[in-house]
Amino acid sequence: MSTLQEQLEQEIQERGENSPVAQMLRNQIMAEQSGKNFQELYTSGSVSTPERFRTIDPNSDSFKIAQAMCDSLNKTVLKREKERNKTKSEEES
Repeated sequence: MSTLQEQLEQEIQERGENSPVAQMLRNQIMAEQSGKNFQELYTSGSVSTPERFRTIDPNSDSFKIAQAMCDSLNKTVLKREKERNKTKSEEES
């Protein structure tokens, strides 16, 4: 599986710097680097929702796609955190 940075580079090549997925990947990378999860960054104000997403209809396909991508990215981060914690506990044993 590729790293978030590799996924970001590929996304930028395919869809450009300003694609919503590229921004979400940058947010995930920032979350990993800060040691906080995306939700903590979002609620602390370190990451804000882009204006175009604030006015989107929650019943629209665009919203559902963006929500699915966020859910997928969050699952990936949680899985990595779990693996990292497991590795740390195994090393301490």
